[in-house]
Amino acid sequence: MEQGVYDFIKELFTVNEFPIHFVKLPCQDWDWFDLGLRTRILGINLHADAFNAWLGKLPSSVIYHQTDIFRCSYTIFLPPDSDQYAVIGPVLFEEINGSRFDILFQKLALPEQTREPLRNHYFGLRHLSDQALYENFILSSASFIWDKIHIQVVHQAADELDPWYRDSCFHFQLAKQSVFDTKYVEDQYELENTIFEAVTYGNEKQALAALAKISGMVLPRRLANELRDDKNLCIALDAMLRKAAETAGVHPSHIEEYSNRNIQEIERITTSKQSRLLSRNMILGYCQLVNKFNLKNYSLPVRKTVSYINTELTADLSLKSLSGRLNINANYLSTLFTKELGISLTEYVTRCRIEHAKHLLISSDMPIKKISEQCGFSDIYYFTRVFKRVASVTPKAYREQGASSKLWDRPPF
Repeated sequence: MEQGVYDFIKELFTVNEFPIHFVKLPCQDWDWFDLGLRTRILGINLHADAFNAWLGKLPSSVIYHQTDIFRCSYTIFLPPDSDQYAVIGPVLFEEINGSRFDILFQKLALPEQTREPLRNHYFGLRHLSDQALYENFILSSASFIWDKIHIQVVHQAADELDPWYRDSCFHFQLAKQSVFDTKYVEDQYELENTIFEAVTYGNEKQALAALAKISGMVLPRRLANELRDDKNLCIALDAMLRKAAETAGVHPSHIEEYSNRNIQEIERITTSKQSRLLSRNMILGYCQLVNKFNLKNYSLPVRKTVSYINTELTADLSLKSLSGRLNINANYLSTLFTKELGISLTEYVTRCRIEHAKHLLISSDMPIKKISEQCGFSDIYYFTRVFKRVASVTPKAYREQGASSKLWDRPPF
């Protein structure tokens, strides 16, 4: 199978937040398979030979949906003309918490000291409420890859993964060190640093790739309330992204405005899925802030001009006024500004005012006349004409179009 197809499959499932690996047999390291459940939490040695033999039995043109004794589900198939198996999972089709967790924990007869680490593990897994929809997605994707080849779908229990469960004499070799050991914490911090650096350069793809890897890690729960814990993680992410944008040279006024919007949306989320979507969109939003307002590469007069424009939209922002504030020649400032930004100073002022108006139209119920005044337009009819020229719709239509949308459903800029 061509590398392009591998990349397509990986991107397809990664975008949909499904953990996916490609495995070429024999594979000697299987710790990734269950995100460390057996080796890190239970201290169970994964015998590579047994895993290789188990996977090697699965022929091509068959999709296997397998569920292990922990109720974790995996999808495995061998793409055509390939020697690498696609392994998707683990995912859950039921929420393993509360009494459901206690019943399962008792059934598995696990050591008491593994209770909380295992509970945290379940909190970190992707939960899918519609198993049929997931399997149809897998089948549609595989049908595209195989192209006209009949595909068989098989459901079975993955009992071969856990021979220890049937061994009455089995003893768990539990590590004395916490399940979230030094290496695990270091990996998490490294990925966070990758996100920070990527955002400082406005690199959306790199930042989202690092976020996807963190999403695949089993992070410890700090609070019993899962939703509150998700919100706190979003708040911590926003704080890190604020500093990344500041490091990139974005003016604090832009950072503060966007961050305040994020905090409001964080408090509105009601599900873990919304928290994941919001985390993704916050990264996109801060990257866009950096790409739009990064002033590091501009000359000092232009940086000062842009900063003043973006913080004083109701002030006199004419070329004469701005050049007077900087005590430089108006023609020189006009030429320098157009050269560095590729747009005239007057048009830049207009677009900044309209962008701010867009935000106010969506985020507030302020009368349009009041919005026009706060954006530096004394005449509402002139404001409407300019707004329609820039945004292609009237202010009223723009407000109506955005009234029902949510921040976590789209990037903010």
